[in-house]
Amino acid sequence: MDEATERRLSSLARRQRGYVQRQQLLDLGFGPEAIRYRARKGRLIAIYTGVYAVGHVPTSAPDRAYAALLACGPDAVLSHGSAASLWGIHRRWRTPFEVTTPTVRRRPGIRTHRAKLHRRDIRRHDGITVTSPARTILDVSPRLTDKALTRAVNDVHREPGCQLYSLHESGDIFVFVEQWTDADALKVHSTAPAVTTMFSAAGGHLVGAPDIKTLAPVVAGDPDKGQLRR
Repeated sequence: MDEATERRLSSLARRQRGYVQRQQLLDLGFGPEAIRYRARKGRLIAIYTGVYAVGHVPTSAPDRAYAALLACGPDAVLSHGSAASLWGIHRRWRTPFEVTTPTVRRRPGIRTHRAKLHRRDIRRHDGITVTSPARTILDVSPRLTDKALTRAVNDVHREPGCQLYSLHESGDIFVFVEQWTDADALKVHSTAPAVTTMFSAAGGHLVGAPDIKTLAPVVAGDPDKGQLRR
């Protein structure tokens, strides 16, 4: 194979976290025998049906999750537990990787889910197509426990600037009351792993994305009893 084609293969593999699809190899001009030869020599390493690592197998979990997406087609989205790990909701990555597709595309070594996702449920994070945090929370909520909820509250209490973060439950409704030293502390909190873990643990009670409102105090009566304390 000529040097220009080899360079195109290397460039493609770099863009795809070290992986290529068989069809992409064919499109680059590698015939079936050339693919088999490179596989025998270890220059192409079969990972999933129709997906190869180029030269070596990447070791990071997000890289390996990307290979699962390639195996499941252009409409595949990283989801459920794998999405929770990518967003930091789960602290560890577990296999098999989980992928959602609009049609059934079963692949050995990948846990697939069938769903037609709305555009708002899909994000790009760290270069990977993944379900949004809210959708991820809804997907994984049945797997989580009250212990995870308690741990998440404790984590939030340790965040800088947290003055109040209390959880209340009434039937099928969760209400969070929170107070922060300033807008910057609240902004940092909104992207911290603890808050996604919190909503993940409560996800079994969610019928949609959390409804978050910033409230301004109304001056009335005794301020010691009528307002949150600073």
